[in-house]
Amino acid sequence: MEARQLYYFLMACQQSNHLKAAKELAIAPSTLSTSINLLEEELGIQLFRRTQHGFYPTKEARWLYSEAEFVLRTMRAAQSYLGSSNQSSLSEISVTSSLKFFLGRLSRVLSMAIEKVQQSYPDVIFAVKFEHNLEDDLGKIVENGKSSRNTTKITNIHIDYVKIDAFNNYTNQSFVPIYEDSWVVVTNSQVFSSDVKEQKSLSPHDLRRLNLYIPLLPDQLREDAVVYCNNHDLSLPDYIDEDVGSLPRLSQTLENFSFLVPKSALSSRLEQRRLFIYPLQQPLVSHLAAYISNKVPAAHELISEFSDLVSHSDEVNFSRPQLTFKQIGYFLEALDTRNISLASKKMRIAQPALSSQIRKLETILGRKLFDRQRSGLKPTLAGHAFAVYAGLIHEVLHRVRHNVVSISAKRQSRLRIGVIPFADNNTRFSSALASSLLAWRKQYPEVAIQVLEGPSDILQDWLQTKTVHLIILESNSGFGGRLELSSEEEMGLITNPAHGLVGRDEVTLDDLKDLKFVLPTRIFGIRRLIDSFLSSKTLLKIEIECNSIVTALQLVRQAPLATILPKASVERSISSGELIFTRISKLCLERKLYVGFSNERELSMIEREFIALLYSSLETANPCDN
Repeated sequence: MEARQLYYFLMACQQSNHLKAAKELAIAPSTLSTSINLLEEELGIQLFRRTQHGFYPTKEARWLYSEAEFVLRTMRAAQSYLGSSNQSSLSEISVTSSLKFFLGRLSRVLSMAIEKVQQSYPDVIFAVKFEHNLEDDLGKIVENGKSSRNTTKITNIHIDYVKIDAFNNYTNQSFVPIYEDSWVVVTNSQVFSSDVKEQKSLSPHDLRRLNLYIPLLPDQLREDAVVYCNNHDLSLPDYIDEDVGSLPRLSQTLENFSFLVPKSALSSRLEQRRLFIYPLQQPLVSHLAAYISNKVPAAHELISEFSDLVSHSDEVNFSRPQLTFKQIGYFLEALDTRNISLASKKMRIAQPALSSQIRKLETILGRKLFDRQRSGLKPTLAGHAFAVYAGLIHEVLHRVRHNVVSISAKRQSRLRIGVIPFADNNTRFSSALASSLLAWRKQYPEVAIQVLEGPSDILQDWLQTKTVHLIILESNSGFGGRLELSSEEEMGLITNPAHGLVGRDEVTLDDLKDLKFVLPTRIFGIRRLIDSFLSSKTLLKIEIECNSIVTALQLVRQAPLATILPKASVERSISSGELIFTRISKLCLERKLYVGFSNERELSMIEREFIALLYSSLETANPCDN
């Protein structure tokens, strides 16, 4: 992934199709398409979906857009700062918002405002954080962590919608009104006849004929919509688990929909999606404001620019990046090692090539970053300053790489399987699992595979949070669907022959009361299985609860302790005489294994193939001969 690829990607997001984006970039459409395809392949995620009306960015693309926009803007800011004659100490303005990022007017105009203010304040670093909706699919994505940058002062700006009384009667200088945002209805059905030339507004009567939805919006916006509906005798709209950025996708569906949304959330590109945007005859207005933590001129100027631009501007353009991520990586390694030779070895690049790239970086920035001395590299004042920007860029790129792994897993760029622990690696099932993994990997070499081990409860959580795609466990209940994998496995008492019970074929429930046990906790399905078979009158003396089966067996070997496990899981230790297996009379204690999956979606082809291979391997599997 390189800066030029992200630049092409950002420009493609701003246009309705790649042909227009390529024209804006002054490159061939095939060059743009190739760049986007390579970026998708490298990240393992789909960034655009093609429709008969053009392209639209996916949910993952909207997330990547906000990260990439910050990276490219930071690269330009570094050039601007180092190129200025007055290099005062760096400060930071952190802009946060509870609004979802969906390439609407607000997020794009904020970028324009930052571009303008940055020209007057090159010593200010602007960091923007909108919310994203990837968390719903992937659990919590990696957020901006505590930065290692050494800025002298941080000013916080929070942008959000507020109640009208706070907007009109503010007295606190830290509170700044920005914009009165009118609501509209976006629909894929034409409300008025096509021969009506002028744009008509929707009356309350018209609204009653529509099936209105409210998308994922901040609480204050939803509250504004509810108040409006109550005041105009309208039925409350249904909430839908979609954000405004999903409109291009929804426009391709056959089902009619009508979204009630603030106009600033929309992009002008929606007009090219066969979507109709209608104003309200009885206006609904929400109020956008900013809270500024410090009296910093750059912060107030940013909000002023933002307020001026949000009502009439929509486009955002980016200048072509001159720096490369490789150059930034080489610089950071040289800064860390203070030695070109050592840095080149760690980066696996020839020393002259690394030196050449750092010299190119210095030429672009117009500043010397290192003094070359016999003792090594000594960063200049400009080098220390550039290190702040380079560190910021490195942090974001690291976060992007970490998150695309999670996104790829969700999108079947990898297959993750959760498995309960087994006491012996020589069982029929472990042999079958290994065989099926190898066969599946051979069939799908382009898809990464991971096997994660954990107790039943953890596996259930992983499945529910979509951390894994399939789980293998001994429970037929819980979240998701189940397919039986194996026939019953007899369970019984496992003891050390040195501690009695030698020569006995069976023990009674009363015998168990005299023994001391080491058992797993109830987060393991096998423990819950044991508890369910034992009557309330049969209380075991549990000396140690141990969730490591290997450790539990070692305790049985070294102390007068017993445990209960399937016979097949310790077959080798039983055959060698190291442990003994004893049936428990009048107790049908058996374990089955199941493959679990989420029933909230269809099993994918590769998941089905893995399950089929596992069934086939189980039919022919034998324990390994060691």
